[in-house]
Amino acid sequence: MAGLQVSGRYPRVDLPKPGDAKQFGRYLFKNQDGKARFSKLGAELARGDLKQGRSNGRMPFEVAQGAADGIAEDVPLWREYEYGAHGVRAMYWSNGMRAKLGALVELDDRTDEEVAAETVGGDPLAVIPAETWYRHVVWHRGRSLSLLRAAEALGSVGVRTLIESWGLEWGTDVLPTPEVAPV
Repeated sequence: MAGLQVSGRYPRVDLPKPGDAKQFGRYLFKNQDGKARFSKLGAELARGDLKQGRSNGRMPFEVAQGAADGIAEDVPLWREYEYGAHGVRAMYWSNGMRAKLGALVELDDRTDEEVAAETVGGDPLAVIPAETWYRHVVWHRGRSLSLLRAAEALGSVGVRTLIESWGLEWGTDVLPTPEVAPV
């Protein structure tokens, strides 16, 4: 099995052989399978949602939990985090890592949109530009949930009715989904 070995002054890092790749992956991410003995490495690499703040500080997901639990002062903190973190690249491949890993295991090349479409399914109902989303939805308590409920209950008609009840203009502030030509 590959791993880190410390002998003498400098550590030696052994890369896994193709047959060891599955075991290596399980070692790094075993925190998720409930059999963790030394799960800190896997959590450090991939589970920022499990980290806790130090001293009096809190990590973003601790603030989110507080907001979800009804702590009133955590709601604007979480919204501020959402606003500030929007579009920030949080996870990415380091230089050459994708190619190295691709030589060991088969990689999933789907885009985020493809994964979401496969996981969530359904058809898009409207296009909400970022400016509208942040100015008229996120910063108004309960609007994102109302929008979700309207979409689930009545589809695009419900979304349009709700959007217009907020004083927004359909076709300007919120756009209908573009027509996709059949293949």
